[in-house]
Amino acid sequence: MTKKFFAILIATIMCFAFAVSVSADDFQQVERTLPLVVDNADILSESLEESLNERCEAISAEYEMEIAIVTVNDFDGKTSQSFADDFYDYNGYGWGENDDGMLVVYKPGTDGNREIAITTHGEGDSVFFEGIVNGIIDEMVDPLIDEDYEKAFNIYLDRAEQELKPGIPFMWLFILMIFGAVIGILVVNSMISKNKTIVAQKNAKIYTRQGSMAVTGSTDTFLYSTVRVQPKPQQSSSGGTHTSSSGRSHGGASRRF
Repeated sequence: MTKKFFAILIATIMCFAFAVSVSADDFQQVERTLPLVVDNADILSESLEESLNERCEAISAEYEMEIAIVTVNDFDGKTSQSFADDFYDYNGYGWGENDDGMLVVYKPGTDGNREIAITTHGEGDSVFFEGIVNGIIDEMVDPLIDEDYEKAFNIYLDRAEQELKPGIPFMWLFILMIFGAVIGILVVNSMISKNKTIVAQKNAKIYTRQGSMAVTGSTDTFLYSTVRVQPKPQQSSSGGTHTSSSGRSHGGASRRF
């Protein structure tokens, strides 16, 4: 009886483990067939679209992290973040086995109806964490409002490249800090040694010349003031790690402005 019980228990555990494994691997990776810049909203000139795509390809190849740009006129009934996640997953975006990368989706519109979402996956989650993504969106908002799409999307690519570039190793940074401190101390000591000793005076009147200045009258006249009040555009945003409809984990953030 005991052996039978343990056999059933082991079989149950194995079935549960298999079910979890199948659900985790349920999403099938696909090859990307679309370019890294997809202008479905038709807001980019042909030359700009081509130059942005070239930059995306160059950055992606150099850092092995796919960086993509998408524009749309609607989100097919989804939220901007869900649309960005699904567009990334089901169109095969991402570099290598883990599909590392970042993708921005922008929907143009009037004030309060523009929407932008950035999704990250794989190593993209750790490189472009939520604070970085929100910072990128912050810098893109004003150019997008001005419809300066060249500036907006180049800001996105500049920031992506900036975050992907390897930083200065900590040891070298420490050595540079020590070197700078030593140089600073030497310079300050040199300046101090050249200063002449000055006896402090308690009475400032000794530095003035009697009768050298006479104030015959003074007045303050208030002319006018102008106050301009301009309402701040309303914005709503969201972000953080989440699970897409494919079951995969994504990072990122979205905003309506």
